[in-house]
Amino acid sequence: MLISTQIEIREKRNELDVLSASLTEVRTANEQLERYLRSEEYLAEYMETIARGKLSYAHPRERIYYIMPSS
Repeated sequence: MLISTQIEIREKRNELDVLSASLTEVRTANEQLERYLRSEEYLAEYMETIARGKLSYAHPRERIYYIMPSS
């Protein structure tokens, strides 16, 4: 019984480590979003980042080139 308890403790510690890492990532993302929302300049930067990165938008008369690796 002692061995099974120790194994369970080890598994729970590993799970805690994974959750702690996830928490750190979420906190970092939240801090960045808060920074964007505090200032108009940062908010504009955030909107441009979303538009370019996730929506593939570009400025008028701007050309985007995608470099494809040769096969």
